[in-house]
Amino acid sequence: MFKFFSNKTYQVFSGFQLEKPDCFIPWNVTQEGLVKLFANHKHDIKIVTNGYYTIECTSLNGLIHRLGFHFQPRESDYLKMLEFFRSSYPDLNESFKEFQQHFENSFGPPTKSFPRNSEGYPSYEWNLGKWRQQITIRHYVFDRFELEELCISKENDMRSHLFR
Repeated sequence: MFKFFSNKTYQVFSGFQLEKPDCFIPWNVTQEGLVKLFANHKHDIKIVTNGYYTIECTSLNGLIHRLGFHFQPRESDYLKMLEFFRSSYPDLNESFKEFQQHFENSFGPPTKSFPRNSEGYPSYEWNLGKWRQQITIRHYVFDRFELEELCISKENDMRSHLFR
């Protein structure tokens, strides 16, 4: 287990703790298991497409956001990445600062930082653990289908193009 900088210890190597709803999402959860987990907590989960689900939640000591759950059904049926974003961004600068503050308070200073990307924002990365137990956290602004801000992935399997 990794001791984080916040008052709370997050067991990020095993999964991710939500505050509202109060539930723990293990990395080895399947798509079916995720749906059942939220049904047990009486919390709606939106099925966007096969392998991708979203919810409105609170985590990391009060950060309110949407959370996307990415599975790679062709490779395995287990959770691969958590994506943090908002439904709307009235002030993207303030949102970026708020996400960064919550992540630094929870995980400490970033391991790496990158210059401004094409969206005009710097990017930050935390690398926790080693090789097979590695967790990579990236904070960036990326406009794909809608703005995304942050992701946590297991085993450092993120696409490198996010920082171009």
